[in-house]
Amino acid sequence: MSDHNRVLTSSFALHVHDLYKEIIDKIGQSKTNYKLRADVRKDLKTSNVGDQVIVRIRTEWFLPGTVNKLHACSAGPFQIKEAN
Repeated sequence: MSDHNRVLTSSFALHVHDLYKEIIDKIGQSKTNYKLRADVRKDLKTSNVGDQVIVRIRTEWFLPGTVNKLHACSAGPFQIKEAN
């Protein structure tokens, strides 16, 4: 390969590498902005020791057919005994 082609290939590789870094940075900024906007709408629920809570069981967290007896989707009320 001639020196001219090597320079062109090298400069193109550097350009692609810089472009890749720029894209990764923009994706990171976009994710940060999305998280900030989503956290504004998030409702933080707090419970204290002694409060009564209802536990929601989500069947998609388990393998199919293993939680048939839990189709009520919620259980409780349970009392909170200790804080983490």
